Amino acid sequence: RRLGGGKARERSDLWRLQKDGMAAAGGAWFFDEHGSWTRFDRAAELAAEAAFGAGHATAQSSFFNPRLKQMIVYDYDLKLHQQVNTATGYIRKIKRDAPGAPGAAALGGAHAAAAGAPGAAKKAKAGKKPKPPETIVYNADVMLGGADSFDNVTKCKVFQVTDLASDDKCSICICEFEDSPGDGSQQCIMLEKCNGHYFHRGCIDRQEMFKQGFVKCPVCKTPYGVELGPQPSGTMIIQCHDPPICCEGYGQDGTFLIDYFFGNGLQTTNMPSPGVPYSGTHRQAFLPNSSEGREVLELFKTAFTRGLVFAVGQSVTTGRQNTTVWNGIHHKTSLNGGSSNFGYPDEGYFGRVKEELSQKGIE
Repeated sequence: RRLGGGKARERSDLWRLQKDGMAAAGGAWFFDEHGSWTRFDRAAELAAEAAFGAGHATAQSSFFNPRLKQMIVYDYDLKLHQQVNTATGYIRKIKRDAPGAPGAAALGGAHAAAAGAPGAAKKAKAGKKPKPPETIVYNADVMLGGADSFDNVTKCKVFQVTDLASDDKCSICICEFEDSPGDGSQQCIMLEKCNGHYFHRGCIDRQEMFKQGFVKCPVCKTPYGVELGPQPSGTMIIQCHDPPICCEGYGQDGTFLIDYFFGNGLQTTNMPSPGVPYSGTHRQAFLPNSSEGREVLELFKTAFTRGLVFAVGQSVTTGRQNTTVWNGIHHKTSLNGGSSNFGYPDEGYFGRVKEELSQKGIE
């Protein structure tokens, strides 16, 4: 695929798989349920197909089993064509049908039914369809390709030295302004919404300050433009579950299950090592279906569409370099266990995460 500027670049395997937001448009995945092939649920199929498309040998997915009141994790071996229930060790055969094969029918909650979730089989027979998950696809090429100019974003005004007080200096370099600046970088400017502090154009209109159509005044912290982050191309999938799938302390509210999927790719200019390969990831998080949970969910969506939730860097848990990692917006990755286990209950969580989002311009 050729991109802007006529340069061919390899992009995220997952984005190529999921273009137009239709992850399930790839192959269909099935597991052997006592001699008959049963279709994976959407999240499991997405995880398996993303790994397959990226050339990985393994994949993983999880779901909440209300009978056992715990998350069940499945490991998939795509070369041996088998899945393992990590809670029981039970192994089943799996297979993949290519796109367009007769078996590629509608997705269901197959893993939940196989694991013995109460009522799962009955609902399937009755034809009742769960609320479809919401899928958001982030394409880094599109988002980062059309940033506006510094002047259009900041609507800055140019000042002459005669317009300034005798002690006015550049708020960045603390140098005086010249009567007749030799080039545009020495111009004295003030950003539209700021008041009383001035800059040399060259001090603030530079890559370290003005990134992808966004700059924050270093004096008063007023933001200009929309901050876009270094997130690689990927997908966010949101599923809403009713009780008894609940975050601890929110027993009547139900839960939003959020899956993030990123494939492998090559780092771009807004990443630490342009041109170097990076590895993708799958992360899962939980929010209660409460008023605060719904509010934070909408903020998470905005953060994801602006490329702010993940980045490419070093994993703090494994030490691995050039991999997809969290980018400073904390998510709860467990339904329970409290803050020490990245779960609920955590009385101050919503206040803290909204402050983290606010620091990135999302309110």
